[in-house]
Amino acid sequence: MFLSKSLKLRREIESYRIQLYKQSKNQKLNDPVLVDMSEKLDQKTAELQKMIHIMMA
Repeated sequence: MFLSKSLKLRREIESYRIQLYKQSKNQKLNDPVLVDMSEKLDQKTAELQKMIHIMMA
């Protein structure tokens, strides 16, 4: 269960990173869309770190 969920989170994180990179080339860094994507990326990364911490315990 943890493994499949962590893999899903990793894919989502990678997707957000790619989208953020592609959009940041064409827009200002304080653009609301980029800020929202960055916040989502931070949230997903925190979820993954929490899950890894639980699995290691």
